[in-house]
Amino acid sequence: MAAPEVTPDVTIVIPTYNRAHLLARAVASVQAQTHRAWELVVVDDGSTDSTMADVTAMSVADPRIRLIANTGPHGPSGARNAGLAKAQADWIAFLDSDDTWEPQKLARFMAEASAHPDSVLIGSDYWMVDSERNRNETMLAFVHREMIRWWQTEPLTVAIMPWRAIKADSQALAVPDVMRGMALGEFLWVHTSSAMIRLNAAKAAGGFDESLTQTEDIDLWLNLADRGPVRFIAEPLAIFRIDGRDIGAGERYASLSEQRRPNLYATKLAHLDLHFCMARRYGCTAEQLPFLLSRLNHYHRICAQAALRGGSYWTYFAHRLACSRFGALARLLAWLPPLRGRIPGPKIQMAWQGGR
Repeated sequence: MAAPEVTPDVTIVIPTYNRAHLLARAVASVQAQTHRAWELVVVDDGSTDSTMADVTAMSVADPRIRLIANTGPHGPSGARNAGLAKAQADWIAFLDSDDTWEPQKLARFMAEASAHPDSVLIGSDYWMVDSERNRNETMLAFVHREMIRWWQTEPLTVAIMPWRAIKADSQALAVPDVMRGMALGEFLWVHTSSAMIRLNAAKAAGGFDESLTQTEDIDLWLNLADRGPVRFIAEPLAIFRIDGRDIGAGERYASLSEQRRPNLYATKLAHLDLHFCMARRYGCTAEQLPFLLSRLNHYHRICAQAALRGGSYWTYFAHRLACSRFGALARLLAWLPPLRGRIPGPKIQMAWQGGR
């Protein structure tokens, strides 16, 4: 029996590509929500499996579900932007096709939105599940176990991360400077499957930056944090599956083409590139700058190791130069054809010197 028609107060966007074997589970977790006034927009990004037929059948059974077919693959940014363009509600919630929600997720988020109507971004705690490593931990527990321990002992983070305030009240995670500091340290707490944003704020921010490959979500969260209040709900309301995410292995990536699977080098390069852009786009305090520079060197070292493992010796050499005293030479080498686009070039390398 079809669900009764309701006026949606939240649009849910699921981007998907060749994950028909996982998508039904994600959609079922939406249909199980105690909050019923939603619409679900599934954006198929050029799948070659049964995704189109499956979602079409779902939409017949439940008219709150709509299918959008992208003309050719656009990646996560383009797929989410396509969903934003078709949204009918003022609030947009995201769910990745390999993740799921707890039944009370939307109810808690909409209650938070009602209590704080000026908010532009609302996020919550979530479960991080790695079945291969038998790991099942909440994001907030990870922050307290790993990140705070690092922040209070690392000299460069003591000045920029108010770990005592975060331990006392997790809402401190939603302070823009804290969010930027976490992004510099490669762990911004906001995750797409447990984030909800105001549609007008997202449009004002330009949506997801389609020039970014793997960090488009981090970029948008920081952009929104500069535009209005952010709220954090200290309850794990989504289940985020993290097994195999860096190397594109396991059930979630089995049906993806080699070009669309993440790999360690591409992942670390994406974060390196984002770091070069962050200060230019969102500002960088005098206290944050030394940490930013240290993280740039860290990412160059990690990228060098990943490139060497993949047999890309030119790329390895350039990254090693970039984190040495001969960094200027690496910036020149970045323009060579074998390296162009593989490491950030001079224009981006010096972006931290600009302001917002």
